[in-house]
Amino acid sequence: MNFQQLNYFQESVERKSFQKVADNNFVSQRAVSISIAKLEEEIGFQLFVREKNRIHLTPVGQRFYNYVKDMINNLDTTIHLLQGEDKALYQSLNIGYHSPFEGLLVTQHIIQTKEQLDVQFSIHEQAIENLISDVKFGLIDIAYLIVYQNNPLKLDDKRFKLKTIYSDNILMGISKKNPIAQGKSFPLAAFKDYPILFYTPEDSTYIQEGFLRSIEIPFNQLQIRREQSFQHIQVLVATGQAIAHYCGGLIDLPLQNEISYLPIENRPSPYSVQLIYLKNSPKIDLIKKYLRTLRNKK
Repeated sequence: MNFQQLNYFQESVERKSFQKVADNNFVSQRAVSISIAKLEEEIGFQLFVREKNRIHLTPVGQRFYNYVKDMINNLDTTIHLLQGEDKALYQSLNIGYHSPFEGLLVTQHIIQTKEQLDVQFSIHEQAIENLISDVKFGLIDIAYLIVYQNNPLKLDDKRFKLKTIYSDNILMGISKKNPIAQGKSFPLAAFKDYPILFYTPEDSTYIQEGFLRSIEIPFNQLQIRREQSFQHIQVLVATGQAIAHYCGGLIDLPLQNEISYLPIENRPSPYSVQLIYLKNSPKIDLIKKYLRTLRNKK
């Protein structure tokens, strides 16, 4: 039994003629008759009473027709639903980012994109190492990554594509009540005097390594620690209990008016925000449309 046999059967009932079914499907009347006969042989009962130039259902054929009609209608409905889900899948993007700095760009870009494209977004915050892994395995379509000029990403997989979308310098945040805040830069000698905080939502060493390479001071001479809450970092910095490093140009945080943001003395510390995605992603067309909306910024 196959779908064509069932389709011929349903049409034969509704058109009341094998010939009309044949004409509608561009086959011979004999082909339709043979198909119905094979179906009857397979199911073990007669579906039609055949008379000259006329067919009509047997009682059991009527019951079988009701079943087949419901089955085909359900199949059509299921196909349409799955086609809709498939279309929705390829009209959605999973976006990953690491910190509130890239998060600010993510927010701006998604708002901008939704003004131009009918796209749904799912947003995830993770450590940089996990973002790269999730892009590699197709769990995230595009990841926003902070990349330090002196600590570039080492991506061995040639399927990755990187695109720089923003760049500026790393700044140090310190309470405005601290005398250092009145200066034009953060002195290198002062790093040893304060706890230094860096943010990552999960275990990660990339941010710490990039920061240490920026200031070129040995780790064992510093009080450096990871925090999982940016709100807590802001409280500690604003109240003078610690300092922290920030991505210049992307600061839109609680208590920011209580904090001064200074460049590092004699240490230009460039960073960039890069997008990473797979060149062979099944959503590559949608990814390219997303990137075009960023270029077409209004």
